[in-house]
Amino acid sequence: MIRLVAALRGVMAITAVVVLAGAPARASNVVVSTVLKECGEPDDTVRVDVLLQGAPVVVDAAGLDVSYPFGALTYLGFERGDVTSGWDFFDCEDLGGVVRIGGFALNGAGQGTTGRLVRLKFLSDCCGESAGPAWKPYPLCPSRFVDDLAGHNPVCGSYECRVYNTGTLSVLWSVAQCAFGQDTVEVAVQLNETSLGVDAAGLDVAYPTEALEYAGFERGNLVAGWQVFDAADLGDRVRVGGFDLTPIPAGTSGTFVTLKFVAKCCTASPGPFNPALCPSALVDDFGAIAELYCGIFQCILVRSEQRSWGAVKSLYR
Repeated sequence: MIRLVAALRGVMAITAVVVLAGAPARASNVVVSTVLKECGEPDDTVRVDVLLQGAPVVVDAAGLDVSYPFGALTYLGFERGDVTSGWDFFDCEDLGGVVRIGGFALNGAGQGTTGRLVRLKFLSDCCGESAGPAWKPYPLCPSRFVDDLAGHNPVCGSYECRVYNTGTLSVLWSVAQCAFGQDTVEVAVQLNETSLGVDAAGLDVAYPTEALEYAGFERGNLVAGWQVFDAADLGDRVRVGGFDLTPIPAGTSGTFVTLKFVAKCCTASPGPFNPALCPSALVDDFGAIAELYCGIFQCILVRSEQRSWGAVKSLYR
């Protein structure tokens, strides 16, 4: 009887081995989520989840890296996930473009566990210079698996910044007519039909130093009531920006700023020329503007003509 039971146990053990060997292996992945941000959202925080799928062993010690686009995202911190919420130690360290994650526990996650290891938090620069084109996905990839994560499959996510076309920004043309002195030139920067409200904005306007000398600025009608608004001359361009609690309503058109220059074309430049006045380095809510138009400064030289004394006297009659 004992021999029969032993034999049956042996058959069952062999059967179990055969069944396990024939069963398809469960996928064991470390997955980073995909995040979409839209320029103009009130919340600039990007939350990236790092997920564990089907752990083949008990996980009581784990470490990995997650890469992120340094510049487009700024690391803020982390929140433990449900898998690591009770671990004795768990921490994350920002290495500039990579977040290093690790921890351990006396009682870890059981075999076959699926859940969130950690949630990483970043500050998005979706509307800024690093946002790139209208759609620009950045990879978010897990790597360097150690301890109980060794052998897991990495599944990358992505951070995508969707930038809307919020209208057009145009630098208007300006003309100086060279006469008997230096003429003041006013260059208006106009915003047309934004699809989003604008409560913080900035840009640079390049100008030709050989033809123009910066003399100051005047607020446009769109920002007449803004709390903070200023312009600074950087030598070959003027940097303009400001903010307010009340945004410029979507769909609005008007003047953002009027820059004032003194034209030097009458004394320093022989003949007519057409240097461009171009907007660049758009930040904050202006970062969503896809269409930019340069203006032109044109200097018209007035030729002096010889006049008779009689002609001159006629000017005073």
